[in-house]
Amino acid sequence: MAPMLHAAGYEIVFVARGLRLRDHLNRTGRIEIQLVDGPTREQVIVKGVRAIEMTDQAALSREIVSADLIASCVGPSNLKSLGIVIASGLTHRRAPVNLIAFENCEGAGSILRRAVAAADGPVDSHGFASGLIHRVICRRRWYQDSDTPIRYTADPESKCEIEAAGLRVPMPTIAGMTLVQDHTAAARRKFFTYSAAHAAVAYLGHLKGYYSIHAALQDLEIRGIVKKVLKEGQRGLDFCYGAGFSGGKAERQRICKRLSNGALRDTIARVGREPLRKLGGQERLIGAASLALLANSKAKALSWVTAAALCYFDPEDASSRQLHALIENRGAQYVLQTISAVDLDQDFVSRTIRHVKQLSTWSRSSHLITIKPALWASRPMPAAAIAG
Repeated sequence: MAPMLHAAGYEIVFVARGLRLRDHLNRTGRIEIQLVDGPTREQVIVKGVRAIEMTDQAALSREIVSADLIASCVGPSNLKSLGIVIASGLTHRRAPVNLIAFENCEGAGSILRRAVAAADGPVDSHGFASGLIHRVICRRRWYQDSDTPIRYTADPESKCEIEAAGLRVPMPTIAGMTLVQDHTAAARRKFFTYSAAHAAVAYLGHLKGYYSIHAALQDLEIRGIVKKVLKEGQRGLDFCYGAGFSGGKAERQRICKRLSNGALRDTIARVGREPLRKLGGQERLIGAASLALLANSKAKALSWVTAAALCYFDPEDASSRQLHALIENRGAQYVLQTISAVDLDQDFVSRTIRHVKQLSTWSRSSHLITIKPALWASRPMPAAAIAG
């Protein structure tokens, strides 16, 4: 959001986690965003930025009191913790202000509002809106003792959608920003197409030993499943929100092109992290499957990807370790019934559990073994298939 708001005339004040990051931002006074798309490069510089530290409550309150707009982007799992951080500053405000929670979840604005209310902060006079950022930011690089600004690597996607109903103060016209009346529909359109496909590449790519998203998508089998995931997600969206809502073939092609952007060097580990959250009932896989099932789709591809997500294990990711422990102790079906917390079609659940059992016996070192049941690892593969 920083380039968009800076271009619209806003001064940017970051709330930094840690003194070193705060001091670095104040010393350099700017950030750089490298927008990459294949061989194309564009550098965007946001100048005149400054920062305060998150635990400096006095400074934070002063900025909240005087701000024309407050925005957060801390990850859905951390959103509730912002209530106590924001509440005291809002208590001293005289004028209403909009707070926009840019998170990859439905109802982020409402979650933030409840968190502030729980911390005894005033909420009735202020706007709490959900926001969707469509740009992928995959890397941040900075050297804390240098005068080189923080550099982010991102794709050139500039789309941003904000929940109109959550606003209390009129928003100025800002290039790239769109106010949407049905934020839930907009969020699902993103989650059940792009985000579902993104997750599919990550979880299937992890099983086959790939490191990066763009490399995994070149795998013909993974690419085929991803295309089916997109079709299943779109079928559910169009069933619920009207024909054409999902964008059809053109949107599928656009999404695959974005995911194929090798210049991003986006990693499987970054996209696959927090699998427990991403297996939630309203999230990109189970949520997409639920809508697809309503549209009389069997959601076969989403079943495969859900199984791959249940098999995902990254020892560096706490959520992945927790998921692995749950499956070890209680089983994959328990996770689907409790973590996903939706009344899923039993055929979908049974199919997914069968896939989990198949994937669990598969060796990641066997990169060329297909994940199709008809050519499973236990069945000898033709020499031509191995060579291919």
